[in-house]
Amino acid sequence: MDSYWHQRQTLADAAMEKDERALSIRVHNAYESELRRLNREIAEYYQRYGENGVLEYRRLMETMDPKDRELLIRDCDEFLRQHPDMQSIVDVRKSIYQLNRLEGLQASARLHLYQATGDVVQRIDNHILRQSLRGANTAAEAMGFGRSFYSMDSDAVRRFVDTVWTGNTSYSQRIWDNTETLASYVAQDMSKALARGDSYQRIAKALEKRFVDVPQSSLMRLVYTEGTYVSRMAQVEELKREGFDSYTIEVVHDERACEECEGVNGSTFRFEDMQVGVNFPPLHPYCRCQIAPAVDDWDAWQQKQERS
Repeated sequence: MDSYWHQRQTLADAAMEKDERALSIRVHNAYESELRRLNREIAEYYQRYGENGVLEYRRLMETMDPKDRELLIRDCDEFLRQHPDMQSIVDVRKSIYQLNRLEGLQASARLHLYQATGDVVQRIDNHILRQSLRGANTAAEAMGFGRSFYSMDSDAVRRFVDTVWTGNTSYSQRIWDNTETLASYVAQDMSKALARGDSYQRIAKALEKRFVDVPQSSLMRLVYTEGTYVSRMAQVEELKREGFDSYTIEVVHDERACEECEGVNGSTFRFEDMQVGVNFPPLHPYCRCQIAPAVDDWDAWQQKQERS
């Protein structure tokens, strides 16, 4: 396929990957920051209710102290002001007066996870929208319309952001669903560790993997795949606008290229037959296959456009 189109695509994907690296750092920092806050609460529990570095489990079964309850109420109310429909936290807020100390600590862990996720989802929304804009303008520039033909408010840019294209949920809903599952695992981990009499240091180390490493890996997998989707779909809209009815898949020959991608490399499909994950990228998680307008002679097409 034409080197000019391929060059535009390669530059756009390089910029997207630069954005992804920056976002990955911010995702890590968001969860790490909330983990530090949670660790301070756990450390305070050890100081108040522990003896010789071990928490007495029976004391964790006692009703929450008024001070801890008030702090949890405050944090829940603050979170619900920003996310009023988050049922999991609504349920925590309603049950606070029935919680024992362990349940209060578990509820606080859940809230910290949700606070980090709330921050991250907003960043991901902005990132995905930016990739859609870049994809649309990459195609528009190749068509001869300049680098800033589309804006953030363009329908072609926003149309595919946070839509359902795989499974039954959008990416934002999957993020919150995964957070809910992760919060349950964290609560179980804490309960088992405290029942075993684990030290504060051991609990803190175990929480870091579950609280920071797991969500970062899961989120960036989603970000990478979703970025490919919106970028290519935005390009499709521009190609359709220019009258193209078909596209060709081009494999990016890097460490992520696989047999599945190679199997359709160079194949041409009509837009009306397009199926994401089958004959249109992303074909799999982390896929970064490119598309190109199906035209035999790019130079001849450009000359024709200039004459018309």
